Amino acid sequence: MPVIRITDATWGRLKRWAVPLDDSPDDAVRKVLDAAEEHLKCPQTEKQINMPPDPILSTGQGPVSNFEYLKDNNPSVLECALWYKELLTEYYGEIETKYFKDYIWFKWAGKRRVSVVKLKNNKARIRVKFYEGNISEVVDHLNKEGLQFSRSGDTDLLFKNLDLGRLKEKQVTHEWTVQRIVPRYLIKKLHE
Repeated sequence: MPVIRITDATWGRLKRWAVPLDDSPDDAVRKVLDAAEEHLKCPQTEKQINMPPDPILSTGQGPVSNFEYLKDNNPSVLECALWYKELLTEYYGEIETKYFKDYIWFKWAGKRRVSVVKLKNNKARIRVKFYEGNISEVVDHLNKEGLQFSRSGDTDLLFKNLDLGRLKEKQVTHEWTVQRIVPRYLIKKLHE
């Protein structure tokens, strides 16, 4: 029998699919897979799966997808975005993603919540839009952890001059932060 390792955050999400004292981890994984397979049969999902690839850029060298353009011209920004998306997906599930020439954004719970933008020094800036009322706890925690950021308005935090190494150095703090973008009660509603 294969053995798999998962993060604590994923384990917490998986436990939501299990009936305590009745279901094994295998039962919970099977339930998730059954739900995913059922979702794939949904006509709306079929439309999304069969959608054309992301918008095309004209670069003077023929058409290139935005994802490919980022991969070729801004790989460090794309690395940061994909790393952050992995954190978001672990906690929130499916995330809508749009790739543009110099930035990427992630949308769930009805809003664009995170964007990753290319800076001039080939570093990234991540803007996180928090659900109303969730930001003060986050600001206090980030200050305590020594993570550099700035505020923009009442709901947004900006993390600047990032590369993958700097993100990974503070991975635990970023995981904690991601879990507070949208309140838990709203997450439960989204998954019902």
